[in-house]
Amino acid sequence: MGRNFLILLDADEAGVKSKDEYIDKFGDIVKGNIVTYEDLVPSIEKHVMEDIFDADEKLTITQLGNSTLTKYHKKTFNMAIQNLLITNTKITLSEQTKTKFSSLLTKLNRYQYK
Repeated sequence: MGRNFLILLDADEAGVKSKDEYIDKFGDIVKGNIVTYEDLVPSIEKHVMEDIFDADEKLTITQLGNSTLTKYHKKTFNMAIQNLLITNTKITLSEQTKTKFSSLLTKLNRYQYK
C-alpha cells in the first residue's frame, strides 16, 4: 500500500492541463488525489493561489520582496511569501482573505485520500 498524498494545483489553464497530464501519465494512482483550488473550494472563486489575496495585499507582499516595485510582480511576491515563512514573519490580512484560506485549509484537513 502506498502513501497518502494530494497534489494541489492552480485552477488556471496551466494547472488544469497539468492535472490532465498527471492523470494520463500516472493513471489511477493520482486520479483521485489531484485537485485544483476550485475543486476543493469553488466559493473562493480564484484560479491561482496568489489571487486569494486582494490587490493591496499582493502589492504589500511584493514590496516586502522589493520595496521599489509599485505593482504586483509574481516572482517577487512568491519570493517574499517564502521569506515570510522562513522568518516566521506575520503580516496583516483582510478578513476576506483569512476566510478564503480558512475554507481552503479546512477542506485540505478533511480531504479523504483515494
